[in-house]
Amino acid sequence: MVLQLCLWIVLFLSTWAPTTHAEYSSPPEVVIPLRVTDTRIHSSSPDWLSYSLRFGGERHIITMKPTKYFISRNFLLLTYTDQGDLLAEQPFVQTDCYYQGNVDGDPDSMVIINTCLGGLQGMLEINGTVYEIMPQKSTSTFEHLAYKIESEDSESFSMRCALTEEEIARQKKIQESKDPILMQSQYENWWTHHKYLEYFVVIDNKRYVYRNNNITTCIHDILQIVNGINGYYLQIDIEVILTTLQVWSEQNHINVEENIYSVLNSFCSWKQRNIGNQIRYDIIHLFPRQGYGIYLGLAHLGTLCSRYNCAVNSFASDSIAELAFVLAHEMGHNLGMHHDDRDCTCGISSCIMAAHKSNSHRFSNCSYAYLYDTITRKTCLHNFPEEVVGSNLTWCGNNIVEEGEQCDCGNAATCVINPPKEILDSYIILGS
Repeated sequence: MVLQLCLWIVLFLSTWAPTTHAEYSSPPEVVIPLRVTDTRIHSSSPDWLSYSLRFGGERHIITMKPTKYFISRNFLLLTYTDQGDLLAEQPFVQTDCYYQGNVDGDPDSMVIINTCLGGLQGMLEINGTVYEIMPQKSTSTFEHLAYKIESEDSESFSMRCALTEEEIARQKKIQESKDPILMQSQYENWWTHHKYLEYFVVIDNKRYVYRNNNITTCIHDILQIVNGINGYYLQIDIEVILTTLQVWSEQNHINVEENIYSVLNSFCSWKQRNIGNQIRYDIIHLFPRQGYGIYLGLAHLGTLCSRYNCAVNSFASDSIAELAFVLAHEMGHNLGMHHDDRDCTCGISSCIMAAHKSNSHRFSNCSYAYLYDTITRKTCLHNFPEEVVGSNLTWCGNNIVEEGEQCDCGNAATCVINPPKEILDSYIILGS
């Protein structure tokens, strides 16, 4: 037990592995970000950052502020031991290196960046064009690579969401017509209420192995994605907050290689059997490292805070920015948003809820209307995430000796500093 604990600590404290580059349609531009110190901006907000970058044939200045709320203060990490037992931790996670902002002179632009590894990594959207930026490997001049992310110009033969009218009809037959606990009558001035979406993410074993069995790398990947969708959803006054991350570190608990419709059904059934109400969350998503043909993801429609509040997002690409677009779309379905039609508009050619891959960060007028209908019927987004774990969840690391445990000294850090007598006695006997 001591050996397993030490190995887990070493794994968690190991350095983040560099993100491998995805396949892009065009070669990257090499950019060197230059730090800008504008006293007019930073005198009142010293934690803001500004950089000057030249890409797309022009020089741009980006200004960013730290992202405040995108991970719960009681963030819960769930993994598995070698024996298949659930292991829960509440680890320290660095969150002061994630930023959101704009390109100066373009109020409709969006910048989602993290500086956790020393450089700039993330997404920049300006004039309807999206770039993914990341540090260049092995450079002494702070060189970065800026990849242009192409959007699909036509709905024909493009990557798309798997939610069809036939699938919506099928879902309606199996979903509960309403949940009286989560329903309420309409109330006035709903838009003035700030909303918080408690988000539960599950990473499959294939993704975990692909990231070199490194838990910390997996956490960093997910935080980048959640920082991105948090920026998208703030425009509709919703803060997406990561409350729980579960990594299938030993094996997959469902077959992720079936068609995406079967995977969604299996995942929802798995979470109902194994999660239930033991952990508090509004939406739960599975991120398998698996492609599903032309389909990027699939979600249950309008099932926020119900037993069918789940979705599947293909995480086969290395592009964090592209996955954030997919995730924002599928989360929109959970919030009741249908695919946009020709009458829907957001001021640019394509919006987040387009049926095909759009790489847009804006919601349409139709999405606002669908969201209004959902929010006025459900109250679960109005509570700020505090306690994540329900009173009936039992797990190794909660400092409570429960059925099947000989001892429980708390989280990993506590056990190292103050191991219980049972562990010390076992170690002395084994080492004598």
